[in-house]
Amino acid sequence: KKPLSNYYVQLNAAGIEKHVKPFPGFQKINLADLKPGMIEDWKLWALENGVGSRRINAILQAMAVPVRYALSRGEIPSDPFQTVKKVAYTPKEKGILSQKEVAALLSVRDDDPRVTLAVLLAVLTGIRRGEARGLRWCDIDRSEGIIHIRNNYVDSEGSKGCKWGSARDVLLPTAAKEALEEVHEKSPYTLPDDFVLFSLDSRKEPITEETIRGGFSRMLEHAGIPKTEQKERNLTYHGMRHTFVTLARMAGLPDIMVQALAGHKSAKMMNH
Repeated sequence: KKPLSNYYVQLNAAGIEKHVKPFPGFQKINLADLKPGMIEDWKLWALENGVGSRRINAILQAMAVPVRYALSRGEIPSDPFQTVKKVAYTPKEKGILSQKEVAALLSVRDDDPRVTLAVLLAVLTGIRRGEARGLRWCDIDRSEGIIHIRNNYVDSEGSKGCKWGSARDVLLPTAAKEALEEVHEKSPYTLPDDFVLFSLDSRKEPITEETIRGGFSRMLEHAGIPKTEQKERNLTYHGMRHTFVTLARMAGLPDIMVQALAGHKSAKMMNH
């Protein structure tokens, strides 16, 4: 009863294709013959094959929807998912950087200026990855030092509005101006509607998530945080948004200002 993103649909379809169809216990049975025990056996099989708890639960949901649709049409006698419980899952908190680590990171310059700019903006403005990818040159007022965050780029869907309606203006950090100018100088696309973090393959798309993810890890390594520690602390690009909020509050900015700069829809989300 609500629209689903193309990405969500594709992710679920991929989960079925990769992790459900190969399961031996589901071979050569009719939908009406599906029993809760078979689904429980699939859960164990998936765990043994390295599928994460969160992914298993998402796939369970993807499996259950068409089964319940068949039940509503009277095509199967009962819902085999009714007694199946989700796999226990405790979300791991995103790691954040200390002030000293932030200082070290700010001194690092990646060979790819797009990566450097993306990371600096995350740490110093709290911008989301999709928002960074969605930035266009018309969104940046270099003379006034203002970034207008208006778009969130989602693969397979393109530019959308910011999550939770969180379009906002933030200051262009002084520490990021040099990287911004280098990106502008090296970019083959600098028209107002062109992406700031451009793609090497197409004018119609921005930098890939993988390029940002890999570059961010490289920059952390150069800042003195090896990959093993990055994994242990769950240091991710999105975690730099949490770093920004934490350090902004430590610096004494009023909560209402921090919430506005980060684009959080509620004080509860900001406090978390």
